[in-house]
Amino acid sequence: MEAIENFQAELAKSPRLFGCDNCFGLRVSGDSMIEAHILDRDLAIIRPQERVENGEIAAVIVKGSLPEATLKIVHRDRYSLSLVPANSALSPLVFKGPQRKQVGILGKLVGVIRRS
Repeated sequence: MEAIENFQAELAKSPRLFGCDNCFGLRVSGDSMIEAHILDRDLAIIRPQERVENGEIAAVIVKGSLPEATLKIVHRDRYSLSLVPANSALSPLVFKGPQRKQVGILGKLVGVIRRS
């Protein structure tokens, strides 16, 4: 799966600050991760990788469903994969069986930058 790149600016911080040489940032839009202290307009720093552990926050894309990458807590078991928001007012996205192949992990959240 391929995410659409929308390059806005280069970060004035070294990616090594976040423990990787090829991290990238995603601008957060919305309030789905507020209980994880990730706010609208924050810059989520993502380390590219195809898998994350249960309970980790990841940047994901959902083929044919979401028009852009989203930041969610990933939970998977033998039968399903859930993308859980860190906002108790919102519901998780649950993918079962073959639907799980619609979800692509872009990488793991390794940091957040907030402008004051």
